[in-house]
Amino acid sequence: MRSLLFVSLLAVGVAGCAGSGQHPGEPDAGDEAVAARVQVLFDDQCTSCHSEPEAAARLDLEAAVTTGSLVDRPARGVEGRMLVAPGRPESSYLIDKLQGTHLEVGGRGARMPRRADALSDADVETIRRWIAAGAPR
Repeated sequence: MRSLLFVSLLAVGVAGCAGSGQHPGEPDAGDEAVAARVQVLFDDQCTSCHSEPEAAARLDLEAAVTTGSLVDRPARGVEGRMLVAPGRPESSYLIDKLQGTHLEVGGRGARMPRRADALSDADVETIRRWIAAGAPR
């Protein structure tokens, strides 16, 4: 009986590992959809201030340059924090700014976006998922 249970659990584990065809750390098809949704959020809520020629905080969030502006870029004035640390939303200053916890990590200024009703918890969670997935384009 014990060996039957072991074989059954082993089969479930093997079946769970097979079939995805995805390598660890490789984005899945859902990551592209999340990335697209994140850019829509930036377009709707952020680019009115964060776009060239005079991007606030020298941070341009227009579609062609968002990833280059955010990903693996140090947060100015915040020791040891990246704006977006791929795979690590808890270490990404962008999340701190969106949640209003930026002062706790040594940041300054206002919570973003400045409008109180701009981003819902679900919107922030979408951005968190994008970062957790490695901030794919």
